[in-house]
Amino acid sequence: MPRSLTGSIRYCITLVALCVLGASCSSSPTQPSLASSKAGISHAYSVLFDLSNPAVTPKVAVVQDGSSIQGAMEKELSSPLAKSASGAKVDSIKLLDQSSCKSEILSYPCAEVSYEIILPSMSTGNLTGLKGFAIYSSGKWLVSKKTICALFYLAANDTTLPGC
Repeated sequence: MPRSLTGSIRYCITLVALCVLGASCSSSPTQPSLASSKAGISHAYSVLFDLSNPAVTPKVAVVQDGSSIQGAMEKELSSPLAKSASGAKVDSIKLLDQSSCKSEILSYPCAEVSYEIILPSMSTGNLTGLKGFAIYSSGKWLVSKKTICALFYLAANDTTLPGC
């Protein structure tokens, strides 16, 4: 191969490689649609707060970095109040922009979630007006660790549990 052609091929390959690398470095995660977000977030919150089902594995799977709080979750699931919860009802979801996620110390994409915990056996009714967050990671919505740790903190009489 002529020397000038070899140099041109190397130049083109280098240019293409730089363009590919530059595009992958500069791209940011894409915010999922509101419709798909509602379904995914509602599912994650419902699984997490179906505390009448004592299985920890499915709950850990729907929480951001869930394995780090598995011990705290196992402890909290043994409480009488936890055993009376049968899920969560998501009232509203607001997808947040990158700046808002950052100010909440959450990865982007994220969402603010208004929800209630369903307590059918409690005479006082559901726990309503709760605010939490969800993050989108690896193609699915997860309850933010921040949300569950805040609830653990309250349930443990203002004590931070391991993993939080």
